[in-house]
Amino acid sequence: WKRDEVWELRCQVDDISGEALAFGLERLFAVGALETFATPIVMKKGRPAHAVTILCADSHKDAVTSAAFEHLGTLGLREYRVERSVLPREMIEVDTAWGRVRVKVANGLARPEFEDCATISREHSLPFAKVFEEAKRAAESR
Repeated sequence: WKRDEVWELRCQVDDISGEALAFGLERLFAVGALETFATPIVMKKGRPAHAVTILCADSHKDAVTSAAFEHLGTLGLREYRVERSVLPREMIEVDTAWGRVRVKVANGLARPEFEDCATISREHSLPFAKVFEEAKRAAESR
């Protein structure tokens, strides 16, 4: 494994729909976020909300910050430099009965890419889990 430093950006949002939140997180990835997640919380006066956490590299911090303001509607972000430990990984492509799937491999673990599996699942009217498992088996048997 290796160590590096990234930015962790955090905010809370209490006036955004679930659909808008999902779209906002997607847009953050599109501009360079390494990771995003939203945790349900309760804010003052019992208001339901989400705590949003975003990881990004220095090179994408401005774009990610702008996207957070635009798509999450937050009025502010807290910014922290954090160290992280990550496993080296490689992206491979495997063939399934329905098409090629990209698979991330790290430390002997195979993780098929969601979008590839979802696309195949939709195109062939298959359960997502079936496509995911076949891609995982194909990667692990290489």
